[in-house]
Amino acid sequence: MKRLAIIFLLCACGPSKDDAILHEAAELHDQAVEIAFETASRISQMKGVQQQLTEAGRDSLDAIAKDLQQWYEVVVEVPGHEHDHAEHSHAHNSHGDDHDHAHDHDHDHSSEPNYLEGLSAQEILEIQAELKRDAEYLQGRLKMIESTLSE
Repeated sequence: MKRLAIIFLLCACGPSKDDAILHEAAELHDQAVEIAFETASRISQMKGVQQQLTEAGRDSLDAIAKDLQQWYEVVVEVPGHEHDHAEHSHAHNSHGDDHDHAHDHDHDHSSEPNYLEGLSAQEILEIQAELKRDAEYLQGRLKMIESTLSE
């Protein structure tokens, strides 16, 4: 009987299934933000050599920068997950002019509503997975443009 009580207590004290799912969602969030940061950095670098691109390549680069800015506007933290975006400050130009327009993702999300509050852990995981897929898609589009520079 004591064994059963101890096993029950150990199970009750361990992480719940929702905690594990939210942890996975937080990992996806971190990966997505890292992909977006790397993509933004590469966009900034490509802006320095954009004269080597065709007009269509420059337009595509500007479109990716704009889409990445929109991605940052919809990305939402996993509730209860603290993420330091300080290392993700970057500048990129989405307007096709010669000035860099900074997108500083080093701001406090605590005053913003978290639209994921109240959703199930599985729904939060699915949203974070979609955000990561979107970041990977933008990264892939940029790689296609980069490949034209190496040809």
